[in-house]
Amino acid sequence: MASTLCVRCASVLIDLMLALDDETVLPALLSNNDGDQVMMSDANDDDTQTPLLTLFLEMMQDATDPLVQMSILDLLERLARETAHSLNNADDDDINPASNATTIPHLRIQWLFSTPVVDPLLTLAGGHVEDGEPDPILGGPALRVVASLCQVLGRQSSTTTT
Repeated sequence: MASTLCVRCASVLIDLMLALDDETVLPALLSNNDGDQVMMSDANDDDTQTPLLTLFLEMMQDATDPLVQMSILDLLERLARETAHSLNNADDDDINPASNATTIPHLRIQWLFSTPVVDPLLTLAGGHVEDGEPDPILGGPALRVVASLCQVLGRQSSTTTT
């Protein structure tokens, strides 16, 4: 029962990130209850509430429930694919840095490629383990997320060169 609730909350979190303005939502999701923005490395301090996105990443790394981990990986893949799609659909006015357009989700891209997101994905895919073997259950979904992140990189580089 608790697993279902966790996955549903994580799904709402991703829906919010995709539906609302990136400049407003992401800083709120990276801040504690006091409104102070918490860096990923400071998120485990005992005197502060853990930001929502850090909880999302902790669920991805919680080995006690592989089905929750797989669901979180699916949500992360969805976020990466939708981010790549938004980059693909950006027109020249949105790409111009002089414009005030917020179509390109810069903060979301920065978070997707942050160390706390990428390192667990590479570990699950077999990149950081001594024997180089991926996780037997989560290795495939982790590789799908990495592939989706590569699509974001490809689309981001194509939008900045045009």
